[in-house]
Amino acid sequence: GCWLYDTINVGIHPGFSIDIGVDTTIRENDTIIFSIPDEFEFYSWSDGSSSNKITITGSDYGVGTFPVWVEVADGPCFETDTIILTIKSEFGIEEKTNRIINIYPNPFEETFTVEIKPEYQIIEVLDLNGIRLFTKDLEQTKNTEQIRLNNLTNGVYILKNQTKENNLIRKIIKL
Repeated sequence: GCWLYDTINVGIHPGFSIDIGVDTTIRENDTIIFSIPDEFEFYSWSDGSSSNKITITGSDYGVGTFPVWVEVADGPCFETDTIILTIKSEFGIEEKTNRIINIYPNPFEETFTVEIKPEYQIIEVLDLNGIRLFTKDLEQTKNTEQIRLNNLTNGVYILKNQTKENNLIRKIIKL
């Protein structure tokens, strides 16, 4: 008989964990920085950035609740962490607005629900250049409307609600 021999090298990559903190609330004019040690091969944040830290300015996101997540890779190992960031208005305006309109979930994937006072007659979705992408006339007897926007690409959009006298503007985010 014949004998064959072979050698195999097994590399063991140490595991790791990351922590970007706990759920946090800031005001609309605040800025917050989330960071993790700069010792890993790959970083991917919820806003698409790829460094070891992310800087969030409340006014860039607007009033609302947003998930902030990071995925980190080192060798064959991946780890993720997510927090919920709540951004409140500097002047308490969100309390008045929230009594008029409620949008959930925001951010959304394909659909979101708008609860709004019946005097608002039209819902429009605009891109950040002000181009109208969606319009819907609201029934005056309904306070809740479900909006399907699965054809939009991921990003930030403007939701505009109109009465004869007023416009109400809110940011929405499609994931």
